[in-house]
This record gives sequence, C-alpha cells and structure tokens, in this order.
Amino acid sequence: MAELFRLAFSPVHIFYTLLLLLVLVYWVTVFLGALDLNFLDIHTDHDADLSHDADLSHDGDMHDGDGAGGGFLLETLAFFNLGKVPFMVFFTFFTFFLWAGSLIGERLIGGALALFFLIWLIPNLLIGLFLTKVFTSPFKGMFAKMNAGGKEKKELVGKIGEVVTRISPGRMGSISLQTDEGHFQLNAAAEGDIALEKGTQALIVEFDPEKDIYLVSPFE
Repeated sequence: MAELFRLAFSPVHIFYTLLLLLVLVYWVTVFLGALDLNFLDIHTDHDADLSHDADLSHDGDMHDGDGAGGGFLLETLAFFNLGKVPFMVFFTFFTFFLWAGSLIGERLIGGALALFFLIWLIPNLLIGLFLTKVFTSPFKGMFAKMNAGGKEKKELVGKIGEVVTRISPGRMGSISLQTDEGHFQLNAAAEGDIALEKGTQALIVEFDPEKDIYLVSPFE
C-alpha cells in the first residue's frame, strides 16, 4: 500500500492522481447532497452548428446535413458514450483508467519521465477511452430514463423552461426545466427564425427522438 501511494504521487503519475482526487471530492459532495449529479455536466451537442449534422427548416423538422467536421466530432464523442451518460460519470471512469494505465505503463516501459510520456501518452489515452466506453455502456439505458425523470420525453412538450445557453437558428443550446418530477437540463433548438437569449423563457413545442433534442419557441 505504501509503495502504491509513493508511485501515485511520484512526478510520473502526479497529474493523473490529482485528477482522480478531484473526482473523488466531487462524488463525496454529490453523496452528501452538496452538489447535483448534473453539476459540470457537458452535453456534446451544445453550441454545435446544426449545419454540420442537421438543418432546421421553418416548420421545425430536422433534416440530415452534409457537413463532416462537427458531425464527425460529435459522432466520435457519442461513440465513446460521452453525452449518453452524464459527463462526470464518463470522466470518472476515464480518469481512473488513465491513472491505472499510467501506473501499469511505467512498469511495462520504465525509462525517463519525458520518454515515458512520449511513448505511452497516446496509447494510454486510447486504451482509456475504449475501456471507458465498455464500462459506461451498461449505464446508457438507465441515464436515458433518468434524464426525463422516468417520464417519456414527449411528455415534456408544452412545458416552459429557462434558456441556459443561447439558442439561435442553426445553433443548439440548452434550457433548464423544473417540474414536479425534478429538474432537467435539455438540449434544445429554435423552432423558427427567432433567437432565444440566455435567461428568457422558452416553450417546448416538439421533441425530436432521432436527434434527442427539443424544439422550442420564445414564451412571453
């Protein structure tokens, strides 16, 4: 145990160890009720240009686009389950595997600090991502239901929320919604040509299950 502690706080592994400690502090505060599970949550499609993966027509329908850059990035992130499970769940697994991989890699490779990072950094990142995908996959269905408080997402149509990140035509954002079932933060796109500024009220007019986003319009 003492040897593991010494290795963990050695210059080779200190960065990953500090990240892991921050993650542990986060989960302690969640369990104590000081923070919500969605604190620091990141949606992979926030502020993504819809022209890369979808075009929003005036009637609110979503159509596939031809762009590759943003769509490829979003698809890559989604492949590793980022956005399908809460960011901190993903980050917890990823950080642990980076930390463990760093310890194992030093044993396998050894060598000077700079040489170790040069040889092992990219393989460690890739292995960590794939292991994270494997271990977070069983949680996807559970969190998909939790995101809507156990309700069908279409049941939130007609509800009114507050814009958290600016929503403009062709660019997605998010809204915050409080119901009897709990608090939700939802991906949203503008239904028409009017932008919704942060802090304004938004009415959910439709849910697109294929894109997993809500179409919203300004609510006075």
